[in-house]
Amino acid sequence: MVSKEAHLDVDGFGTILQDNTVETIKRTILEISNDSTKNLVKRSHLARKIGLQRHSRKKFEKNLLAIMKKIEKDNL
Repeated sequence: MVSKEAHLDVDGFGTILQDNTVETIKRTILEISNDSTKNLVKRSHLARKIGLQRHSRKKFEKNLLAIMKKIEKDNL
């Protein structure tokens, strides 16, 4: 469960909050809790897998290096 402001693509395994009010968060938690255990486990495993692929330290370093090279190239 993430806010829209996080700008994360949840690819169907996560839930995006429409707003960050307490009422919306409570309602979303209740909706998620009504899902089957099997589906929640599946979504949880997929979220972890995708999260590690997209947001690993190695991926961050690779992206940061690419940005730094582009900045350097553009300023020469």
